Amino acid sequence: RKKKRGEIPSRLRLRARGLPPASFEASGNKPKTPAPPSQTLAPRAAGRPPRRPAQHTAEVRRQPAIRPALRSPSASSAPFAPQAAQAAIHALRSGRPPTPPPGARMTRWDEILTLPVQNPTILEFSAADITWSMVEGWKDSMDRLALIPFSRVGDFVRGESNNKACPTRFHVEARRRRSPTMTCKPKVDGILEYILYWCSFGPDDYRKGGAVRPSRSSCGKRKTPAGRPNTKRGCVCHFIVKRLIAEPSLALVIYNHNKHVDKKGTPCHGPMDKMAVGTKAMFAPYISDELLLEVMSLLYVGIPVETIMQRHTEMVEKQGGPSNRDDLLTHRYVRRLERKMRRSVYELDDDDAVSMNKWVENNQDCVFFYEDFSDNDTFVLGIQTDWQLQQMIQYGSRSLLASDSKFGTNKLKYPVHSILVFDQQKNAIPVAWIITPNFTHGEIHRWMGALYDRVRTKDPTWQLGGFIIDDPLTDVRTIREVFQCPVLISLWRVRHAWHKNLMSKCSDFERRSMMSKRLGEAISSICRGNGDIELFQAFLEDFIDCSGFVDYFKALWFPRLG
Repeated sequence: RKKKRGEIPSRLRLRARGLPPASFEASGNKPKTPAPPSQTLAPRAAGRPPRRPAQHTAEVRRQPAIRPALRSPSASSAPFAPQAAQAAIHALRSGRPPTPPPGARMTRWDEILTLPVQNPTILEFSAADITWSMVEGWKDSMDRLALIPFSRVGDFVRGESNNKACPTRFHVEARRRRSPTMTCKPKVDGILEYILYWCSFGPDDYRKGGAVRPSRSSCGKRKTPAGRPNTKRGCVCHFIVKRLIAEPSLALVIYNHNKHVDKKGTPCHGPMDKMAVGTKAMFAPYISDELLLEVMSLLYVGIPVETIMQRHTEMVEKQGGPSNRDDLLTHRYVRRLERKMRRSVYELDDDDAVSMNKWVENNQDCVFFYEDFSDNDTFVLGIQTDWQLQQMIQYGSRSLLASDSKFGTNKLKYPVHSILVFDQQKNAIPVAWIITPNFTHGEIHRWMGALYDRVRTKDPTWQLGGFIIDDPLTDVRTIREVFQCPVLISLWRVRHAWHKNLMSKCSDFERRSMMSKRLGEAISSICRGNGDIELFQAFLEDFIDCSGFVDYFKALWFPRLG
C-alpha cells in the first residue's frame, strides 16, 4: 500500500495502541507472542475478525536469517555470537584450531579456519598442486576449497591458466572491496575482498544457439579485458577468491566448477573439443607473457615489425606448423604494440613529484618500494615486474646476485641502480631497478629488506649464494645482514678504479706502470690462494714516495681488502 503524505507510520500507530514491536527470544528465532488483541485494541464490530498487524509480520520477515552451517543441531539455535567470532579469530592468529563446544559438530567457518595454509614452493602452481577440502556450503551443498597466501593468488591464476590439457586465461569477472577507511567489526566470516575469476572462453556463448547475457553498456572499461566476443564459448569454469577480515594475509579459494565445459557438460574449447580443431579455440586466447616481453624488447631496441614477423614465421615453419598460441602471432598484433609504445608517455605532469606519484599509482604491481622526499630521507623508488621476480627466484637461488650502480652517473640526476642475475649461458638479466640519489651512503637498507621479503614471500626456500658489488663505498654490512651471504666485489671495477686514480695521482709514467703491475700480481696471487693482505702491505711500503695514490689506497681500499 502506498503511504499517503502526512500519514503516521504503522510502527508509531501500533505503539500508540499499546502493541509491543516484534522481537526475538534470546534462545531461538521464535517471535514473542504478542498480547491478545482484546487487551490492547478497542472492541471491534460484532462478526468482524480482528485485523492482523501488518507491521508485526514485516518485522519478523526482516530479521536476519541464520545459515544452517553456523548453528549446531545439538546446541541451542542462537546465532554465532560475537564472543565466538572473537575466539575463532584469536585462535586463527595464534595458530591453534578453535575447539567446538562439547557434543556439537564443527561449524562451516570452524572447519575452514582449521584448514592448513598451503604454499607450494614452485613459482606457479595450479589446482593439481593443492589438496582440496570439501566443506558444507550454502543450501547443504559441498564447497571445494583451500587456503593459500593472498600474495600468491596471482601465481595460482597463472598456473591454472597454463594448464597443458586445456590452456586458457582467467579474467576478473567481478570484484568487490571494502574501503580502507571503512570501519568494520571483526567477524569470523567477514570479507575484505571478493574476486570472481572466470575462464576467458565464458561465461557468454557466441556459438550458434548459445546464450549471451544482455549488453552492459553502463559497465566501465576493464583494466584486464575478459576476452574478445568471438572467443566466448560458454565455458563455466570459474573460481572465487575471498580475502578474510580475520586474517588478511590469507585467501580462501572456492573452486567448485573446475572443468572447462559448457552448460551441457561437453568440452567447449581446447584439444578435447572436436569442434575447436583447426581454430584458435584449441589454444589460449592470448600470447604468453614470455613472448610478449620478447616482442616488446625487440621493438624497444628499434627492430622493425616486418623483421620480427619474418623471424617468427621462419621459426614456426621450421617446427612444422603452429603448436600453441604463441605460434599464431599476427602482424596486426605486433603493429598495435608498436603504436602503443610510440604513444606512451612517462611525463604525466609538469611537476616531477606529481608525475612520479601518478606513475606509482598507475603501476602498483611493478613497484616494490617507494618513499618520497622528506626532511630526513631522500627519494627512493624500487621497480620490479612479475617476470623479473620469477627470473630472480629461478636464477638467483643458490647463485650470485650482482649490482650495477654506475648506469647514468654521468648524465642523470638520479642514477639507476640495477640488480642482475645470470642465466645458464652467463647472460646478465636485470631483475630490479632502484632510483635514488644516495645509493652508497647507507640508504640501501630502506629498499633491500623490501626486495628480500618480496622474494621470500613467493619462495620461502630461496637463499642467495653471494652478492657482487661494484663500488667500495657500498654498505657491505647491510647486504650481509639482509641476504645472509658473502659479499664479493667486481674485479673489473676494482682494476678500473685503481687505474683511474693512478692516472690522476701519479704523474711518473714508469712509476705508474710498476704500481699497476704490482697490484695486478697481488690480486692474481690472492685469487690463486698463494697470498693474503701482506702483499698489499708490501706494496704500500715499496711505493711510499707516491703519497697521493698511497693515501687514497689506505683510506678507501685497504680496510675493505683486509
